[in-house]
Amino acid sequence: MKNLILFILLSTTLFAQKESYIESITIYAEYAELRFGIPKNVSIAVSCYETDFGKKVENHNHFHVLDTDGSVAGYNSSLESFYHFGMLINALPKYKVTHALPMDSRVWCTALHLCGYNSDPKLCEKLHAIIDAL
Repeated sequence: MKNLILFILLSTTLFAQKESYIESITIYAEYAELRFGIPKNVSIAVSCYETDFGKKVENHNHFHVLDTDGSVAGYNSSLESFYHFGMLINALPKYKVTHALPMDSRVWCTALHLCGYNSDPKLCEKLHAIIDAL
C-alpha cells in the first residue's frame, strides 16, 4: 500500500511538472505558428521531446539546437529559441516540403522526421504520443 501511495504521489508530481512546462511554452508555440506556419502542437511536442518536458533546457534552448562548434546554442529568451526553431524549419532546404503541409500536427511531425530532423527511429511515435496528450 505504501508503494502505491508513493507511486501515485510521484505520478501526480511528474504530471504537474509536464503540464507546467507545456503551459510555460504555449505562448511561444503560438508565436511560431503565427510567424512561421508551424502548428503550435508541433513546436510544443518537439520542445517537450528535446528537453524532457523542460528538464534539460539550457540557456533558453528549447530545441537542443547546436552552434556550429557543436555546443548547445544559447538564447536570451525562450521566444528567441522558438523564433530560431521556426526560422530553421522555414529556411533549410531539407524542410521545404513542410511549407505545403496542412496544419495537421501529426502530418507535420512525420514530415519533419522524414526530412531528417532527428535520427530517433521512434520519433514519430513519441511526438504523436505527446500531441495526443495535449
